Amino acid sequence: MDFSKLTAYLDTLDAMQIFARDMMIQLEGKTVYRHFSGVHDAAGREPMDGREVYWMYSMTKPLTIACALKLMEEGKLGFTDPVSKYLPGWRVHPEATVEHLMSMKGGLDYELKAPEILACGPHADTLTISNALANRPLKFVPGTDFQYSLCLDVLAGVIEIASGMKFSEYMSKTLFEPLGMADSSLHLTENQKSRLCAQYQWVEAEKKSVPLGNDNIDYNLTDAYESGGAGLISTAEDYMRFVSAMARDGGGILKKETVDFWKGYVNTGKAAETFDQIGRVGYGYGLGVRVLVKKGFTLSPLGEFGWDGADGSWSLMDTDNHLAMVFTMHVRGCGPAYEKVHPTIRDLAYSALREAGAVKPLE
Repeated sequence: MDFSKLTAYLDTLDAMQIFARDMMIQLEGKTVYRHFSGVHDAAGREPMDGREVYWMYSMTKPLTIACALKLMEEGKLGFTDPVSKYLPGWRVHPEATVEHLMSMKGGLDYELKAPEILACGPHADTLTISNALANRPLKFVPGTDFQYSLCLDVLAGVIEIASGMKFSEYMSKTLFEPLGMADSSLHLTENQKSRLCAQYQWVEAEKKSVPLGNDNIDYNLTDAYESGGAGLISTAEDYMRFVSAMARDGGGILKKETVDFWKGYVNTGKAAETFDQIGRVGYGYGLGVRVLVKKGFTLSPLGEFGWDGADGSWSLMDTDNHLAMVFTMHVRGCGPAYEKVHPTIRDLAYSALREAGAVKPLE
């Protein structure tokens, strides 16, 4: 397979102020492409070596959804259950369901310094904050609209009650351990700290990235909190273990019919219209992921799904071809990553794969 155009494009990202990048492609669980380039330190002296650790931010969300889906398979969680069945603080919103949390239709916002959160104190745990978020004024009646928000953080609290474990423990038992994700966690380890890729902040007015530092992680709401929406710390290789398993019909973690349900769920009505404003052309929003719902906008097949993160990292799962892609970078708020880089690397990858006859032709 000739991925030379993809490699050449990745190597131009320095000019876009993306100084570290790593991309992997797997078919049927086997790596067919890997390319990392750039430097992983803020001083610009240390070349990438592929072992870099990243704050994965919203790339956490698909793993949280997978944990919830596993609990559904185990009969411990109901898709239409009221959130208040698990979190008593949510009795003030009896209409809010697990489905609403998973599909970002819960009515919450993404205000990380909301007074309801700050009132919990600096040592509050996941359950405490998940319950307290019910006191946050909702933007709409749950189920009636879409807003990207802390819904999956609340879902982490639901998972704790449904599983009888801390969120991190259940994720480790369900995903990290069986998939061999030894470099992934919800709490930064010393080993990870020594390999953290330098983090940058995008400055739109100047079209440049400036060093941000690796301690500026505002999604870590307290020292005891475990975020279901943005708490994952991982590497490109480790994240690929998860994505590749899901692309292979669950890879023994989830049942094929569960993955089919996952990629088949897409918001409709007002919620779909609101998501369209985000600019993921051709996609709808489902359960913690985008899902391709329109032909003619990409080279990937309908039903391709995945998500991205605040640092510009991105993932793709294609169960039609048992194909998985992971791209990592570490620039917070980099608009060009979402608008240009992700669609370009996706289509360059599919173009090379189709020319080689490695994936099915588009219908």
